[in-house]
Amino acid sequence: MMKFSLGSIALIVMTSMFFGEAAIAQIDAHRVKADVETWRDWMGSTHPDLSHSADIQRVDAAFEALEQKLDGEYDVRSAWRALATINPLLNDAHSGIRLPDTAYEAALEQGSVAFTLSVNVSEGRLYVDRSIQSSSPINPNEEILAINGQSAASLISELEPRMRGESKGLRERVLSLRFPVALWAVQGDRQSHNVTLRRKNGPQTIKIDPTRDIAVSGDQTYELNIRDNVAVMTVKSFEISREEKFAAFLADAFARIDAGNIDRLIIDVRKNGGGARQLSDRLMAYLTTSRYTPISAVKARIVAENQALIPGSQIGQVIEMPFAQWVEPTAELAHRFLGKSVILIGPASYSQTIAFAVTVQDFKIAQIAGTPTEGPANQTGQVQRFTLPESALVVQAPLYIFTRPSGEIGRAPLIPDRLIPGQGEAQLKILITEMSE
Repeated sequence: MMKFSLGSIALIVMTSMFFGEAAIAQIDAHRVKADVETWRDWMGSTHPDLSHSADIQRVDAAFEALEQKLDGEYDVRSAWRALATINPLLNDAHSGIRLPDTAYEAALEQGSVAFTLSVNVSEGRLYVDRSIQSSSPINPNEEILAINGQSAASLISELEPRMRGESKGLRERVLSLRFPVALWAVQGDRQSHNVTLRRKNGPQTIKIDPTRDIAVSGDQTYELNIRDNVAVMTVKSFEISREEKFAAFLADAFARIDAGNIDRLIIDVRKNGGGARQLSDRLMAYLTTSRYTPISAVKARIVAENQALIPGSQIGQVIEMPFAQWVEPTAELAHRFLGKSVILIGPASYSQTIAFAVTVQDFKIAQIAGTPTEGPANQTGQVQRFTLPESALVVQAPLYIFTRPSGEIGRAPLIPDRLIPGQGEAQLKILITEMSE
């Protein structure tokens, strides 16, 4: 079992933020070590079973080695860099220490300039995201060789091993999404940024213009396109903050599908990192009238928030039990889809997206196509967050480990019913062609 030592931790008062390298008060190694112990204690009293995803002995050894190495003084950036080396060992994007968002936002308020260029990290290399404004002199998918004089290879080698996630690919995905904060965690406050791009005539360095070198305006999270009489619905997020917008999108999209007498549908969730079940349930309602449950069993840590769900349980206890959450789709729903539907998944499909696709597969609501997920079919959930008192860094851990509806246990990924090679547009075209025949 993990070692969890309890201790008395005193809260500190952070100094006010200002433009410069010391974004918060310097913290000596003793206080950073106190945060490490607090993190271990909290994780041990929150996570229902860390061994579900992690090698406990390796995690223990890494924590012990980290505490031995801590020396001198730290600010929030260097403290995060030190503590985040634990993240990959937890082997779950729902567990670990988060990037220093609060300190980053405060630094921006005090004059530090944000890195506005959207990027993608892939297989150890850095690229401009295809969402870049057409007015920018920087082109979609160009390779970035360096940022502010630091090589992209150096940045990625320092940052990717500090991200949360089960695989290098998922950690690169998290890094892509959170790159501005991660860059600040390494390079600190800047009055400007420049990127060096790989070009035909040799490397070219361009100064970033924060008003120009940004992603295109408008929300492309949800899209519907009709291609070869196949409806292609792209759903990139189940985030709860988007519920109202998602509901409106679904109503309009399925009305258009119905009006066009389209009986073949692809729902592309390859870039959907998850969110809330309320949103995936809204989508499911358009695909089936049969009742379903996203889980068959649960392993849960009992805390004050969930104790009432399990009579007789005690706070701190871990309960493992059969636990279905049956959903009865409403019988009457305008424009419910009655044709052939396929859910397209990929390595970046994660969290609630995996739970949605697993439910679809186990209840045979639609076919699952694409490539296996890098996250497990049996997901963790109900993520809790805790602010470490010395550094103000935030750690997180789940309360639940879920078992898929079929009852299959373990850490295996979600395997599609129909494996389709490739990725991106090429993969989508194969599926569209098959469904058009």
